[in-house]
Amino acid sequence: MGGKGGMFYYADGIDKVLMLFGTLGCLGDALMSPLTMLILSGILDDYGGGGISFSIDVVNKFQTKGRKLVILNLVTNTCIDSYYAEGICWTRTAERQTSRLRMEYLKSVLRQEVGFFDTQVGSSINFEVISTISGDAQLIQDVMADKAWGRC
Repeated sequence: MGGKGGMFYYADGIDKVLMLFGTLGCLGDALMSPLTMLILSGILDDYGGGGISFSIDVVNKFQTKGRKLVILNLVTNTCIDSYYAEGICWTRTAERQTSRLRMEYLKSVLRQEVGFFDTQVGSSINFEVISTISGDAQLIQDVMADKAWGRC
């Protein structure tokens, strides 16, 4: 999941669990529409059939279909909740990994010799470095949170 230089290089155990829950939420969200169509198509086929007489067998059959609709409603609500959990998990893991990336960058800057900073005239170079890493870190966070989450 996080090879040398990979996208999830800075992911720790908590991040991997968050990504797992985000992926499970993605799968639940993806299964919502096909499951709805599968159950509703069977129910509509039974209702649309001709020659319905009201016997106890027919009533029991439609009662079973009504239970399936209630179960479908519960599953759909769970899938909607999993969609929100998916977004929260992917966004949170992206924030955590980007924070770790920024700390590693700060550590690498602080390891430089002091003479490097003395040779730079004015503070515009330092500002450019800081704004570049902030922009790049924000871009990485967007890719991890929005793009990976949006592709599910």
